[in-house]
Amino acid sequence: MKAPCHQDCRHYIPIDVFHGLCRVKPDEPISDAEACERFFPVKKCKYCTSYQGSDGEMGTCGGKIPAYPDMIAKTCEDFLWEVPPDE
Repeated sequence: MKAPCHQDCRHYIPIDVFHGLCRVKPDEPISDAEACERFFPVKKCKYCTSYQGSDGEMGTCGGKIPAYPDMIAKTCEDFLWEVPPDE
């Protein structure tokens, strides 16, 4: 998996497709630029133990349900962190 980017961070607020704001830093990061040292992952399928995919393409959840790696899994009852983030 490639390095996390701003749009994978809980502190990122999207404005449009290319730009967003960071709640922690006052700058305006580009969404797909590499994340900073204050990165905290948002719940996305690609960070879940049930997600099976390859090279950023569409994968599956539990081998059955189609899922994109960047799908938000905030309300998913089966979500389990692959690597739990430090709170």
